[in-house]
Amino acid sequence: MVFSQLGNAFPNTVHFNVPDPPPCKRVRQVELTECDGPLSLALFKFIERFFPHADNLYISIECRLEKFDWTLLPHFPKMTTVSMGVYYRNSDDFNYDPLDAASFRALFSLVPNLRVFQTSIAFLEEYQTVLRVDQQLREVFERIEVVQMTKNDNRQMEEFLHSFFPNAKLRFDYQLYQFL
Repeated sequence: MVFSQLGNAFPNTVHFNVPDPPPCKRVRQVELTECDGPLSLALFKFIERFFPHADNLYISIECRLEKFDWTLLPHFPKMTTVSMGVYYRNSDDFNYDPLDAASFRALFSLVPNLRVFQTSIAFLEEYQTVLRVDQQLREVFERIEVVQMTKNDNRQMEEFLHSFFPNAKLRFDYQLYQFL
């Protein structure tokens, strides 16, 4: 079961008929969307409370973390898959900062048992400079077993991927919206 279109407003607008509602045990994938601002700590605490069995975190296009003390972020040990199309994508309509390695590390700290990373090759191409120089991110990505990406025809990029994800099987069959 997928819980989709989860944004910051949701934890503040959902109302339950019981004082202490139980968690949603059947939800296996949580899709985050930034329709109402950067992703907040309250949103992640809500996910921690109500979706303890989710194993896939889908981060939709143009999501980014709100600025707060990221050490307060919960950890989701059952999540083993992160699906990410674009993170911190710049566009004319939005005033986004460029990729901040610290916030990216914080985002990946949510999923300490990450095994499968699904993303677009464009994301990896765009941010390969930041990814190459950050040792903590390299350590996270060395633990990944499968990297599933969109199709790639760039041989140089493929060499970078093999060096950056040395222990992962690389697959080029990911479609950005296959989980929606």
